[in-house]
Amino acid sequence: MGLPGVLVYVHLSDELKQAGLDEATLRTEVASQLRRGGVRVLTKDEMARTPGMPSIEVNVNGQPHPDGPWILYNVRVTVAERARLLRPPHGLVDAWVWNVSTVGCTGPGGVSDIREAVAEKVNTFVATYRAAN
Repeated sequence: MGLPGVLVYVHLSDELKQAGLDEATLRTEVASQLRRGGVRVLTKDEMARTPGMPSIEVNVNGQPHPDGPWILYNVRVTVAERARLLRPPHGLVDAWVWNVSTVGCTGPGGVSDIREAVAEKVNTFVATYRAAN
């Protein structure tokens, strides 16, 4: 059986929040994009009851460019599941099972460019998910 779905996490740097990106809005956009692509979006309770506790994390960091009015940014989309270590200390860990990232630079008001970069990487996951499931 393949991955039954994912819980969506979104993390933004403070600089990108100040530039106008909002975690809740981006989380809603990512969840909607996943659903349209055929990926089930889990609630926290559903995720906790699902073997592996699968999640997708969208992490977006940004920093104003020192030489001008641009924002340098990094988008990373990671799918993780709980795994048990077979060696000491034999605990449970969150293991990345899929990962993609990109970097870019955008001008003032370029929040839409960053959102497009997120959407592109989420689409990459959706295509991979569909191919495997």
